[in-house]
Amino acid sequence: MQRGREVLPAAVGVDLAAPVLALARCRLDGSPTVVAAPGAECSPAALARVGDPVPVWTVDGPVPAADLVAVRLVAALDAALPDGRPADVAVAVPAHWADHRRGSLATALDAAGLPAPRLFGRPLAVVAQLTFDELLHPPADVVVVELGDRETSAARVRLADGAVAPVGLPSAPVPWGARDAEDALLALALAQLPVPEGALDEPTARALRLDCRAAAEELATSPAAGLAVGADRVRLLRSEWADALAGPLAAVLGGLPEVRAARREGHTAVVLTGWGAGLPGAVEVVSEAADVVPVVPADPRTVAARGAALLAAAAAERPRPEAVAPSDEARPGRRGGRRAGRGAVGPGEPRQAAASTVVPASGGAA
Repeated sequence: MQRGREVLPAAVGVDLAAPVLALARCRLDGSPTVVAAPGAECSPAALARVGDPVPVWTVDGPVPAADLVAVRLVAALDAALPDGRPADVAVAVPAHWADHRRGSLATALDAAGLPAPRLFGRPLAVVAQLTFDELLHPPADVVVVELGDRETSAARVRLADGAVAPVGLPSAPVPWGARDAEDALLALALAQLPVPEGALDEPTARALRLDCRAAAEELATSPAAGLAVGADRVRLLRSEWADALAGPLAAVLGGLPEVRAARREGHTAVVLTGWGAGLPGAVEVVSEAADVVPVVPADPRTVAARGAALLAAAAAERPRPEAVAPSDEARPGRRGGRRAGRGAVGPGEPRQAAASTVVPASGGAA
């Protein structure tokens, strides 16, 4: 579909991840591209309670958590695509969400104005994008490790001829993530100040936390970052932050059953993604624990959204099922005229059967 000379987006993918939703669109003439979505914050507390029958109390009274998340997601879509969104939208959700949580979100999205959304496990979307980018190739057993904003999780999938399937059920997420790593950086900053943390006034303490968050972004690629706290100067070193994170990262990442299985069973690929994928020492810890160097996407924070856009575009070529069911199968895609590998089945609880989808080719019709 075209408006003037512009090729409108054929499909959109959304990564339902706290604290910020990531959006991408798959155009008729190319691969998925990230779409800016101002104000696309997602409440971690609401996201964690999707599917909970106990409502969240707001100024407007009790509201189901799924409704809060759905309204925010639809508002982000409308803000990012003011000319209108396509009929096919895929949402990447946590792999450990069971059917009742996915169904709760699907119902809430429908009520919010997004009918019959397609829901995929986040590992499926990640693997779909990485196979499209030719960073993963069958046959392979793959462990997808997501070091998220507030929790860390892993899931196993098998990349074989014809399709990708989950291997078992994902373990429960570990409540440690990028925010905890920022707390360690904050502790390093406080250690350099002449006054204890409790002596800082609230505005200064709040500003220091925000500055440490910005410094964490800088230290992802730089050896040092400087902060001004009133009249005092603080210098934060990536090497010192890495030392502070070594223990927690080893305990969290090395303790994941899927990562331990990667070493024991000889998995041929490990993917490290999520908000904390760039933390100093994360790649090294996963490499040592899994005995394989992990594949890290070029942009770990948007790879699931881009993969979801691919899956939405592929699913647009197939008829929708009569009932809204989590669709977690994908089949081969091609990029640049060469076989790019297979899509993925997002691991999770047993769910309704879904039709296979095709990861669209770069530059092909989506």
